[in-house]
Amino acid sequence: MSARPMPSEGDLILRCETRDGRRVFVFHTVDSPDQFIVQAEEEAIARATAFARQRGIRAWLDEGNHVFSLIADPATT
Repeated sequence: MSARPMPSEGDLILRCETRDGRRVFVFHTVDSPDQFIVQAEEEAIARATAFARQRGIRAWLDEGNHVFSLIADPATT
């Protein structure tokens, strides 16, 4: 049985949630509180990918229930 991929310290995490009745995408790193909010999904993914590449870190989409999808990995680009 293989382990699910998980973010590491310093990786960027993007999660979707509802705030004030609106769907938003929230950015944070594993070891920090929420840092940035974007309303459009495409913009959020583009910004997360660009930031991760610039910093040389991985970016993950938090799908809930401790399930993460890798959306950017500098080791593969």
